[in-house]
Amino acid sequence: MPEPTLARAEDRNSISTAQPTTAQERIEVIDVLRGFTIFGILLVNMPLYGWPSWGPMRAIRAQQAYGPVDDAASWFLWLFAEDKFYPLLSFLFGLGFSIQLGRMAASAADFLSVYRRRLMALLLIGLVHGLLVWPGDILTTYALMGFLLLPFRACSQKAILAFAIIFLLLPIVVFPIQVDAHRRLFSYIVASDADYKALFNEAVRVFSHGTFAEITLERARAFSFNLSGPISMLQILGLFLFGLYAGLRGFFQNLQSYLSLPQGIGQYFNALASEMLETAGSLALSFFYASAIILLAQRPVWKTRLAPLAAVGRTALSNYLFQSLIGTTIFYSYGLGLFGRVGPAWGLALTIAIYSIQVPLSVCWLRHFRFGPMEWVWRSLTYGRQFG
Repeated sequence: MPEPTLARAEDRNSISTAQPTTAQERIEVIDVLRGFTIFGILLVNMPLYGWPSWGPMRAIRAQQAYGPVDDAASWFLWLFAEDKFYPLLSFLFGLGFSIQLGRMAASAADFLSVYRRRLMALLLIGLVHGLLVWPGDILTTYALMGFLLLPFRACSQKAILAFAIIFLLLPIVVFPIQVDAHRRLFSYIVASDADYKALFNEAVRVFSHGTFAEITLERARAFSFNLSGPISMLQILGLFLFGLYAGLRGFFQNLQSYLSLPQGIGQYFNALASEMLETAGSLALSFFYASAIILLAQRPVWKTRLAPLAAVGRTALSNYLFQSLIGTTIFYSYGLGLFGRVGPAWGLALTIAIYSIQVPLSVCWLRHFRFGPMEWVWRSLTYGRQFG
């Protein structure tokens, strides 16, 4: 059967001719934004590393008695971090999709073959991360939603924006359905007559003193539950599409022309966020962060100060996984066993300490290597060969 053989040969050839983005092709402000977002993700994830946080147990964690310093730190995280950074990370994922789509089209490479391999590699990394490191993994969700992004590559910009708005709003309308489905699923996983407080205490025991096998079982239950929210995943797809729309409009490629508009970039982002989802203050604050960083990056002094964040952004996957490894080592029994013993204030201090290490480490790494270690693995799996 010569036709299938020829098709496979063409796929391999197109993958072999495709190349990752070079350092010269990268848009630095996007890497800065991604690096800043990695800090925000660590802020949000730190309490989740150290306490039971899946299903109703997350609400029990929030009811824990803390002192005034911990209460202030918890309030700060709720106001400025929770649900404020995943919209920006999702937006940047969609933006990256548009940039790669443009590059592949320009080089006449088979975009679908390469990008599907890219998503499959990300899915594999996410599954390993979620099942063997930390159950709050986001990579698996991004890979699965990335496949749903593919059909939109041929849509008009107006259609993409329309679908983005629909997918952002739809979860709000049908959210009660997902809440009920999650409640039923949790009861199914742990038994319908389970005592939630007892489950919370048992999870603390397992992660702080249990064997690796016990932790893996608990992690698998949490991971499967966290993947069971298809309605909320639509919101991530909507943010992907918003990033795709911004990329197709050439927003970051023509940043200076947008900055010269009378209303300014801050008003542009905030107005668009309000138009999409007026009820989501977190979304508006997320884009406020983005607009503030973009504006600061236009000033020479701040451009220099923010430059190290670009290194974190260029090694975002490695840094994200590094955070999980450090966080679980601190809290799980096979590390320091501090699970259930660290309040928000110390968690905030740990966040700052870990990120303060990640920034210079990322800068140093990129002085010697082209990619971060996990970026190298991801690209090698995607393109079917190793890169120096």
